[in-house]
Amino acid sequence: MTALGTSTTSIDEPTLEQWSMSDASMRAEAVAQGRVWHLRVNRREVWHLLVTARGAPRRFQSLETLARRLLELNIVDLEVIRPPTPSPLSARNTASLSPRSNADHSCEPSTWDDWFKEQIQISLRDKRPGTDYRQVWREADERIRKIGGLHARPKKS
Repeated sequence: MTALGTSTTSIDEPTLEQWSMSDASMRAEAVAQGRVWHLRVNRREVWHLLVTARGAPRRFQSLETLARRLLELNIVDLEVIRPPTPSPLSARNTASLSPRSNADHSCEPSTWDDWFKEQIQISLRDKRPGTDYRQVWREADERIRKIGGLHARPKKS
């Protein structure tokens, strides 16, 4: 059985949107497969896999994209399912990419998972508007121009 499960039925985006408008509660699972994420939704004790119009599993490039889609659908109960733990050799190669500091490497994986799930749930519950990336670029560009451009040096006094 794969991480997506063999007992899931397919569901498309329009049906999922209709379900989100109904009063029935839904739970969601974000399932990692390689570099992409898939969405499974549980409604009335039946698991459904979100698929494209052609029937292929819908892929999300990041967990943040998947979480935003869930927020649009008002689904706040999310469980993150990650792939099996890598071998010690590959873990040693990716240790520098880990978001944890060196002091946190002694934490148990379950502690890290709990913290990560909590951060996802907090971000899903957050109703504040996000900052558009275009606004961030404009502000950065204004600051650069204010000091005289990319290659400006401080004036000697």
